Amino acid sequence: MEGSDCAQLDGLLDEEVNEKNLHNCNPEGKNQYNECSRGSDEKVNTLLIKYNKLGITNKDKIKTLLKTEGIIMSATTVKCHRKELGLKAASTQTKAIPESKHQQLIMDELTGDHTQCQGPGTVKEAIQ
Repeated sequence: MEGSDCAQLDGLLDEEVNEKNLHNCNPEGKNQYNECSRGSDEKVNTLLIKYNKLGITNKDKIKTLLKTEGIIMSATTVKCHRKELGLKAASTQTKAIPESKHQQLIMDELTGDHTQCQGPGTVKEAIQ
């Protein structure tokens, strides 16, 4: 906030101050970090979805993987982008599904395995 804005807010009640602060001061999402990608960057979104499908959900690990792709992003920004895309860790997704649905998905997958050669990893991958 600039000095003149602070001077204007000094005489206001707390409710009035909160009403004045409800607007977005940075609608374009620009900040002092020039090298950080925007949330609308398709390359970042594609990579985050890819990492989620591979089971990589740790924000620090994703930050490192993005850096190898030439994208500099903090772990907190990674977390925010994942939240915007609706990506969750596997355990969070699993908890949202009822136990009976879990069992049915596994049984459906094992029914198709006539040779009984599928291990837990193969079944998990097929269910995803």
